[in-house]
Order: sequence, then structure tokens, then C-alpha cells
Amino acid sequence: MTLRKLTLAAVATVALTSSAFAADQAAQSSNWGLGFGMYNAGNTQSAAVVTYLNNQFIVQGALGYETDKLESSNTHAVNTGLSFGLRNMMNNQVSLDYGVDGSYGFVSNKDSDEKDPYMLGVFVGVDFQPVQNILLTAAIQPYTYIREAGEYQDKVSRVLSAGSISLSYLF
Repeated sequence: MTLRKLTLAAVATVALTSSAFAADQAAQSSNWGLGFGMYNAGNTQSAAVVTYLNNQFIVQGALGYETDKLESSNTHAVNTGLSFGLRNMMNNQVSLDYGVDGSYGFVSNKDSDEKDPYMLGVFVGVDFQPVQNILLTAAIQPYTYIREAGEYQDKVSRVLSAGSISLSYLF
């Protein structure tokens, strides 16, 4: 009976150790991913997200589309975004990120004197990878510089007014 318990304990220890080693190896490899995200900088926008990451950095690109129905015409916008950040791994599943973030909107049906909107800022975020193929990313932008769309083309600086969240499947 004691030999059976020792054998079971040894097998369980080897299995746990090897699974922890495999998880550690998976967390250290580079991964590509596709997913869906939400971004808020005054108005909420959704986007398809492409992610590349390893233990040192994360790069995310986003592509979204929106339309506004106005009285005289419809305005369509294709929004693109890119963020590049460094990662500080807290453990195999969680990392803290910080870096630069930017976006540019291509707007149709605008007046000749209007320009396309853009945003440039810094972000601080956290990544959570509960299993090898799923990544949840959340970030806030402590400082953001924005050229807004619309009639007045305001250029504004904002503090703690933008954030994002995304869910990606990693290959």
C-alpha cells in the first residue's frame, strides 16, 4: 500500500513538473494571434486585432469600420491602429506592458478643408494568458494627443481618457 502511494505521488510530481515546464516553454515562445477588440477615446469603436508577442514585447494592429448617418449624407470611416509595447512578465500567465499607441482614421465625405483624425499616446496595460492559445489584453492611455474629426478639427491633449481591451486567439 505504501509503495502504491509513493508511486502515485512520484507520477503526480513528474506530471505536474513536466506540465509546468511545458507551460513555461509555451509562454516563452513567440506567438501570432487574431482577435476582436474595443477601443474608447470619447466614442467606443470595435476592431479586428492582429497580435504578435513574446516575453520581451507585444505589437498589436487594429482595423475597424464605422458609419455615421447624417441628414445630408453618410460618412464612412476606416480606422487603423498600431501599438508597440515592452512586456514585464509577472509570471507565466500575466505581464505588465507599457509603450506607444497610435491610430489614424480615413474618413469619406468630408469637406475639402477637413483632415482625417488621428491619435498618438502612451499606454500602460496588463495581459492575461489563462491558457496557451487565449490572450486577454487591457490598457489605459495616461496621455493622449488627438486631432478630432469634424468641423473644427480640434487638437486636444487628454489625460486618462482612453482605454482598450481585446481578446485574441494565439496560433
